[in-house]
Amino acid sequence: MDLLISHFTLAGTKVIKTALQDCEDAPDSMQEAIYSFKEKDYEAALNPLSAALNAPDTCETGFQERKAVSPLKKEDDDFTQLGVVSLTFIGLLSGKQ
Repeated sequence: MDLLISHFTLAGTKVIKTALQDCEDAPDSMQEAIYSFKEKDYEAALNPLSAALNAPDTCETGFQERKAVSPLKKEDDDFTQLGVVSLTFIGLLSGKQ
């Protein structure tokens, strides 16, 4: 990540650092969702998964607000697609869909 940051101007660095701060909780949320899923506690998996799905949108919004091009656009889009599929699947298993 330091290499990624080093390729940007000071303003770009601030955007990336802000985006990273916004995304800090996503891995923990995903781990919590995975644990709950493995325990077949599907309803408990929904909240942390939903929380993790906010991270890419927050990241992209941060870049857009600063009129900057996101170097993470593809990864954010891929994560969102996989997350929505997972959320739908778990919702079906929990009876919430």
